[in-house]
Amino acid sequence: MNTAKSCTSSPPLNAWLYLMDAYEGTYKRLAKNNLSDQELDGLLNTAQIDFDAARPEPLIELLSNQDRSVRRLGLSIYGRLSAKSFPALNAALALIDDESDWSRGYILDGALCYPKELSSKQISIVLSIAADPSIVVRHKVAVVIGCIDCEALEPAISLLSALPNWSEYERGLTLNRLGPDWLSLLLKTAFADNGVSSTFALGAIDRLARSGQIDQLPVYEDESLHADLLLGNANRLINRRKLVRRPGALS
Repeated sequence: MNTAKSCTSSPPLNAWLYLMDAYEGTYKRLAKNNLSDQELDGLLNTAQIDFDAARPEPLIELLSNQDRSVRRLGLSIYGRLSAKSFPALNAALALIDDESDWSRGYILDGALCYPKELSSKQISIVLSIAADPSIVVRHKVAVVIGCIDCEALEPAISLLSALPNWSEYERGLTLNRLGPDWLSLLLKTAFADNGVSSTFALGAIDRLARSGQIDQLPVYEDESLHADLLLGNANRLINRRKLVRRPGALS
């Protein structure tokens, strides 16, 4: 009798199979092209909430899909997962040359969640777009640079030696090692152009702000410089440290 009761109170087998497949099914449905905007938004939200870092394969399959629009959906999920996205990092980095600024930005959003865990190869892929045409993407590359130790940047840069502009990366490494006494040079380089050296200079400024070696940055009135964006992270780091030092502030 107890056995019969147990059997009748258990979910039917097909219900268990549904629960087991629901996670993967969400990602598979995202690979279809006949979804309404409402369906798509719902699936993207579910995929983000339910993502299991121990089972990254469904997301990796999206990132590896032959359809570019599907891959970009995968990147939009990846970029919102924060540190949970790490198992899908290599699949995302493989798309670093995507033509969409948003897609490249999503890749960097993921990388920013675990900069200390990146390998030399992974760092080199991020650095390969240091001269990205998008100012937002370049800013994110600079933030990654500012989070990584100089000792970790050097071997990553050596992997880019085949690039025609490798000398700019060598100069960038030199800039990244400069201290607060060189802040004026770093700022001048940061706003000189949109090249590799500019991005590394921005990364160096972020590093100085993060380590507390600078406590103020100039205010730029020229909106064409996009200083609010490019120096935004450094200013946030500086203001955060000031807040912590304020009497009575929580550490």
